[in-house]
Amino acid sequence: MYLSELLQKPILSLYEGELLGSINKVYFDKLKKKITCFEILNDQDLAYSLYPKSIYTLGKNAITIKNKQGDLKMRKIVTLILMLC
Repeated sequence: MYLSELLQKPILSLYEGELLGSINKVYFDKLKKKITCFEILNDQDLAYSLYPKSIYTLGKNAITIKNKQGDLKMRKIVTLILMLC
């Protein structure tokens, strides 16, 4: 799978049975040649971090995790709108 194929891929939680958002950004360590973190953005424009070790399955149409409570970490996003205010 190519890195570009991960962008906008939906994230599903098996335990909660809900769509959590989609991949907005992928952070990559060039030295280790590994993905370090995914930024997940939901419908309310809240961002979460998802680490590769938390992925349960990486499917063709979606990525699943077991539990959003243990696998997602809230991120602070500074948007251009907030900077202009």
